[in-house]
Amino acid sequence: MGHLIRNPAMAQEYVSNAILLMGVVAGPLALLLTLLGFARLAMLDLQRQWVQARLLRSTPCHRCLYFSGCEELMCAVHPYRVLTQAAKDCRDFEASQISKALDCWPHKA
Repeated sequence: MGHLIRNPAMAQEYVSNAILLMGVVAGPLALLLTLLGFARLAMLDLQRQWVQARLLRSTPCHRCLYFSGCEELMCAVHPYRVLTQAAKDCRDFEASQISKALDCWPHKA
């Protein structure tokens, strides 16, 4: 048979020490996992921005009159082809004097 603790104060001390040990281990581990999660989200956002910038440079869309730069409707003529490989040879391309950003202006509150 296993060792039984007959003293209630001693049992309470064992439980208290076990909870303290779990807190000492779980606290920093939870903090580390949270920080890793935030770092992962930041890296995914940077990757998305890099892909958008690369697509913007490889297509003439940002120089087109019909390109709005707004995420809801970037191109009024070809909304499904904007910033894709199919947009490289767009027959409806019309040069604009103003280069537009990738977000709407004026900004939403």
